[in-house]
Amino acid sequence: KLLGFDVLYDANLKPWLLEVNNNPSLLENTIDSLVNKPMLPEMFNIVGFHIPNERCLSQNLQSLENNKKHHDSRIYSSLKTKEEDEKIDKIMNDFEKNECHLENILEQLLPSEVRIILRSEDELSQTKSWTRIFPASNTHHLLQFMSPPSYSDLLMAAWEERFGTGLKKREQGQEMLKNLCREKYHLKVPEIILDMS
Repeated sequence: KLLGFDVLYDANLKPWLLEVNNNPSLLENTIDSLVNKPMLPEMFNIVGFHIPNERCLSQNLQSLENNKKHHDSRIYSSLKTKEEDEKIDKIMNDFEKNECHLENILEQLLPSEVRIILRSEDELSQTKSWTRIFPASNTHHLLQFMSPPSYSDLLMAAWEERFGTGLKKREQGQEMLKNLCREKYHLKVPEIILDMS
């Protein structure tokens, strides 16, 4: 989610938070254009919409046609198995009772969880002048201010707490993800059975 923070600096350069916009203006032809023009391309890269220039576009389309490589929609599937739903219910119930230990979430990652983490790591890899402020290794205490946090919020807080504390730790987490991806574990999606009776 993209948030817009309006900050005012006083004469002593102390920042004062004026407001947080959950639907910030992204127009290029406004007073915010000095911020928005460089921000917009990076934002689209972070969320996976890579906008090529025209020359690259025609070359890439030809290359795609020649290689016949296609996108696998399972990476974006939100379908979950009964086992995944049960784990989520248990963690969320434990969280509501203040009995949730974030480190337990990562004990046995399930395919839908791997997909969430993969997408988050992909988004993070696209940041250049952006800094992700949540989730981060030191922000799990902010979960209490979400009403209520989603399971993905808890999962990513646990991931960042374990693997977001430094480059070596991040690389360990990414290596674990690579191993799971080599096994195509992240692509295990339950089949949808439609009852047509």
